[in-house]
Amino acid sequence: MEKLNLLKDYPFYFGGDKPLASTTVKRVFDKYCNKADVEIIRIHDLLHSFVSMLIHLGANLMVVADLIGDTVEQVMKTYGHLYQEDKLNILSKIN
Repeated sequence: MEKLNLLKDYPFYFGGDKPLASTTVKRVFDKYCNKADVEIIRIHDLLHSFVSMLIHLGANLMVVADLIGDTVEQVMKTYGHLYQEDKLNILSKIN
């Protein structure tokens, strides 16, 4: 799978030639959270939600790590408890 070539300080590309600054993305994101009358969350929390959904859908650790540009070891360190929850859920269906 081809990784996105992202600049560390500007990880937000939306089809233009130049990336958006993270402060711009946060300002726009917060604006729409307020408009929708939902609690403002950190953009980084969206990454955690994305990874959690991938794990609960049964995504392979290597695929998850590749999609977020991380190592399998770091994914397990951060999200390993979610795999444990899924394991217990699957085992409960057998009993």
